[in-house]
Amino acid sequence: GLGEDKVNFASINESSASINFINDQGETYYEVIDQSLASSRTIRLSDVELVKFADQSNYVDINSYINSAPTSINLDNLTVYENSLGANIGIISGTDPDGDQLTYSVTGADAAMFVVAGTTLSFASGHAADMETKSAYTITLAASDGALTYNKEFTIAVNDINEIPTDITLTSTS
Repeated sequence: GLGEDKVNFASINESSASINFINDQGETYYEVIDQSLASSRTIRLSDVELVKFADQSNYVDINSYINSAPTSINLDNLTVYENSLGANIGIISGTDPDGDQLTYSVTGADAAMFVVAGTTLSFASGHAADMETKSAYTITLAASDGALTYNKEFTIAVNDINEIPTDITLTSTS
């Protein structure tokens, strides 16, 4: 509306509230979640610029409370040599506009072959790439700030190595 639209939360403290900006199929609103109760309650707000919580003396711009989703995720290596059980593939990094610490996970069709430990992507224990079986793996890496997530698909190419022959047959010719 016109002017400054304000909301005063008389019973919610700033420390127990989280505010998310929601865009649901073109309908935008703020979702205020009060986590101070045994079961949290959610309040939906539209067209609000300023809020004041019970433990504050002044109104604050609602956008200063908004948690923004991570905006990127990267993998510093997209190739791996075959036949190396549990091989490290690369280091994952991401960006969160709020500076929140990110945690990473792997999903997708080939996810069972992989594991994320901190920021390192590796083949899971007992798993290795095999060029003769599959030349590339497709995975989705996720970066989460604890509330919101950013996903990106990656393709990891398998480098072939010269393998020692395992089956030799000799025949006699006269």
